[in-house]
Amino acid sequence: MIGISFDLRGANEAIRTLRQVGLNVRDFRPAWKEFTPILVEQNKQIFEAEGPPGAPWAELTPRYKAKKAHSKYAAKPKLQLGGTLYRSMTTKHGKNAVRVSKQHFFAFGTSVHYAASHNYGYAARNLVARPFIGMLENTMLQLGLILVRHMIKGTRFTMAGEPTITRS
Repeated sequence: MIGISFDLRGANEAIRTLRQVGLNVRDFRPAWKEFTPILVEQNKQIFEAEGPPGAPWAELTPRYKAKKAHSKYAAKPKLQLGGTLYRSMTTKHGKNAVRVSKQHFFAFGTSVHYAASHNYGYAARNLVARPFIGMLENTMLQLGLILVRHMIKGTRFTMAGEPTITRS
């Protein structure tokens, strides 16, 4: 359970607190800086486990598996043949890595042209979906806490309790 509490003593304190929150939400770039390392780590885990927790990526087709077994890529994990896609999703910066931080906008992804085909599948090429783009629940919780901390910074708001994920 996570809770937010605040102590407002008088109208002046309420006005001061609301002004500070208003200032904080004008620019989220300080919060965005904390997002990238968390997303990089999440993606490393997904690629190393060959799928998100509880949803392993589909097996290679028998035909492709046989072809790969007789190539220099035999030992390479799924979606890591040349490493381009993997590196674009698991490094802070680099070729094909999309990392955009603006006042009210944050983007994390890849510009690798075949990424969507692997993530969502591509029937015309017999590619099944092997999702690597998205956020795990734990990651969403971490990022949400970063945003809340940013918004209440410099106020008398406090966060109490351990964060948990509940389903309704």
